[in-house]
Amino acid sequence: MRVKLLDRYLLREYLAPVFYCLAAFYMVFIVYSLFRDLPQFLESQTSFPLILRYYACQVEYVVRFILPASLFFGTLYTLWRLGRNNELTAMRASGVSFTRMMAPFLLVGAALSLASLALNETAMPAAKEWAAEFMKNRFRPLPGARTRICKFYSSAKHREWTIDRFNPDLPGELVGVKVEQERPDGTRAELITADRAEYLDEQWWFHNPKVQRFDANQDPLGAPESLAPDGYAVIEMPALTERPADFVTHSKAWEFLSTAEMIRHLAIQPEITQDLSRRRFDVQQRLALPWACLVVTLFAVPAGSRGSRRSALAGIFTAMALFGSFYAVSQVGAFLGMRGLTWPWLGAWLGNIVFSLAAVALASESR
Repeated sequence: MRVKLLDRYLLREYLAPVFYCLAAFYMVFIVYSLFRDLPQFLESQTSFPLILRYYACQVEYVVRFILPASLFFGTLYTLWRLGRNNELTAMRASGVSFTRMMAPFLLVGAALSLASLALNETAMPAAKEWAAEFMKNRFRPLPGARTRICKFYSSAKHREWTIDRFNPDLPGELVGVKVEQERPDGTRAELITADRAEYLDEQWWFHNPKVQRFDANQDPLGAPESLAPDGYAVIEMPALTERPADFVTHSKAWEFLSTAEMIRHLAIQPEITQDLSRRRFDVQQRLALPWACLVVTLFAVPAGSRGSRRSALAGIFTAMALFGSFYAVSQVGAFLGMRGLTWPWLGAWLGNIVFSLAAVALASESR
């Protein structure tokens, strides 16, 4: 019972400062952004709900900077106040170990890291894309239906798709499809055309498909032949293994992909060599960034308990220096990883690794 009461007390004392820091930092971010965007909002007569949605879509800045900063400063403030009131000393004197005292703080850090990781894979890519298109449209409402053209090449299958029109929200319905199959030596073997294509039951179905075959010199072998025996028909195409998600991924900018989409994009297009180190680094960074919430908490708890006897001003400067050092090391890792000067995973995880080791060393001294 005493342990549960201690957890509830620490969480109550901890979550309030974290929430206040989160609200304050986000308000500062919005005010700073408004200095840049307000003239355009007024010129375009952007509605208030669209402005709210635009700033709600800035989830990347929340995950990357605001949430870790809020946890870090909230942890330091909570421990500084508990130390000033001699509550930390009382807990230790009553038999509560330092490791046990860290548990509620680390639980919050781990939970928010997992939540950030989930946001990275679900809401963040779509939110970033919408915000970028909204800004490109000069903060005016975006058209409802989005259609795109797509040219997709699968090097593993030696096959190129050309799609005249498709909606990325309904990628299983294609209009104006051409599929060119190549031989292993790169020469054209056949060209399949269809008015429409649908992806049903994990298979492609082509409407009124025709095929034009070519010889080794890439000269047509007769006229195009219909694949439908009785004229117009819908024909199953089991040999075409590409998925609708591949076209959506290919039609998006790299930064708007989820981590899973990035990994598949690199897997199905191994011929990509331009910016390959940067792309591999981006994949690792997407996985590493959310864990900054746990890492800064792990570091802030022993740092905060050691600094609880210092003055508030000294604590603020120390906290800013520590937090700045974390992102400075992370930027060094990013520089090395993106340029191929070290392994992409090491560049992305460098800040987390260094400060986790420093946190373990500080925690060992604080026991």
